[in-house]
Amino acid sequence: MLKIKHLYGVSENAVRIQIAVALIAFLVLRLAQPMQTAVQSSLTFGRLIRANLMHSRGFDELLEPPKKAKPELGQGVLI
Repeated sequence: MLKIKHLYGVSENAVRIQIAVALIAFLVLRLAQPMQTAVQSSLTFGRLIRANLMHSRGFDELLEPPKKAKPELGQGVLI
């Protein structure tokens, strides 16, 4: 089921693109869900993916809190 709550564009092309993106996201989640063993629920898996979308983590690490990266020199760190 595609979760489109409202349309961001008003043109026909914008609506088609939004529907296509929602369909692609749905299909990718449906294909990836059987590959993992961390959670059984599709809904929980989708929520974990959404929460960790910008982190490079494996499926088995989704339930663990993200590790804090050590700051490197040159990133505003004073010694």
